[in-house]
Amino acid sequence: MRIKDISELYNRLFRPLCLYALKYTGDYTAAEDIVQDCFIAFLEKTEGDKSGIRNADAYLRTSVRNRCIDFVRKQGIEIPIGEDFDRMDNEYTEVSRLEAQVWKRIEALPHRQRQILLMSKRDGMPYSEIARELHLSEQTVKNQISRAMKKIRHASKIPNLQMVLFLMFPVI
Repeated sequence: MRIKDISELYNRLFRPLCLYALKYTGDYTAAEDIVQDCFIAFLEKTEGDKSGIRNADAYLRTSVRNRCIDFVRKQGIEIPIGEDFDRMDNEYTEVSRLEAQVWKRIEALPHRQRQILLMSKRDGMPYSEIARELHLSEQTVKNQISRAMKKIRHASKIPNLQMVLFLMFPVI
């Protein structure tokens, strides 16, 4: 593979694979380590393009899944492989893909809008507290969150954005 191809693959898949691995591990640091290890193993395997790997996306996803299963089993948790596992794994894949899309859109928001949205959705802060902390009116906070949600929804074409945000940022 050429460096440009590797860079594009990494930029396109790193976050979705980390979010996918996080569903298994529950530990973002471990998830990142697993994904990085899989990319390194993939690069070593494809060095010189003699590997015969036709679908890098599928190969990396399968590698990440298998390493996550190993990680979870080392924690003493048994994962029964079967129909229920396949259904769960497909759900993890889809939710991770949607979350990665939303994160990409959140990062593209203007700084203040992103800050307000994350304070509300990620941190669970009420509008009044955000307004007080940022020295804004509560109406400005509401407007900024509304605009941010519209931008994300429009750009991502995600039908149920509120559900994806809930999965991303469950309020404790």
